[in-house]
Amino acid sequence: MKPVFIEATTIPDAWFQCLYTLIDESQKPDGAARRYTVDTGSNPGADRIEFDLVTVHIKQPGVRPLLPQIPEHLNLPAIADEKYLAEYMPYLLSPQKASGEHYTYGERLQVAWQFVIDYYKKHGGRTNRMCMEIGRPEDIFFYKDEDGSSPCLRLVDTRIMDGKLHWVVYFRSWNLWSGFPVNLAGLQQAKEIMAMEVGAEDGEIIAISKGLNIRDYNVEVALMRLQKDTGLRLGARSDTNSQKDK
Repeated sequence: MKPVFIEATTIPDAWFQCLYTLIDESQKPDGAARRYTVDTGSNPGADRIEFDLVTVHIKQPGVRPLLPQIPEHLNLPAIADEKYLAEYMPYLLSPQKASGEHYTYGERLQVAWQFVIDYYKKHGGRTNRMCMEIGRPEDIFFYKDEDGSSPCLRLVDTRIMDGKLHWVVYFRSWNLWSGFPVNLAGLQQAKEIMAMEVGAEDGEIIAISKGLNIRDYNVEVALMRLQKDTGLRLGARSDTNSQKDK
């Protein structure tokens, strides 16, 4: 595995840098990203381009707009809009779970949410204890069913340093084209709420994933957004071993 570190200013900047670096690394014989065909998971039989492991340090994630803006002259659909993001926030912050849903991020996040706020207010910020776990050990057994799913977001670790609330998040698998910007925009707004509650300034986000990828059906639009002609096609695999993750 070849880890990649990306340092960005804002969420849109992080998204663009990840796209560029992913495509660039996938073109190198010994690069830190590779193409493979999915055995099981989302879209089995389809190809992905995926980082081996990536850490993304976003210094000013609260700078608006939170979502990437697509230049009009490219004539590409928007990744998402503010209305979609507003509809996403209740999913992220509400403990409610619809019938048939194995989980929601909000259901898992709310288990520890208020405790973390109260703990920081009572004990102060110099502690490593306030880590909110989204994943549960038993989640893996959802995959006994072909249509089973488990949270891609597994962990939201928190730290107050220099008077600012910072979050470190881990995704086991992550759709770079559309999931990355919406997830981070939602998490950033949630972080702002927590920072206000504990009396801290808003801080940075560090996002880590061993499964940040773009799917075959997103490659062409990704190249158009980058305005980059690499001749990349997903017909051939650069990894001789197919994968069994989502």
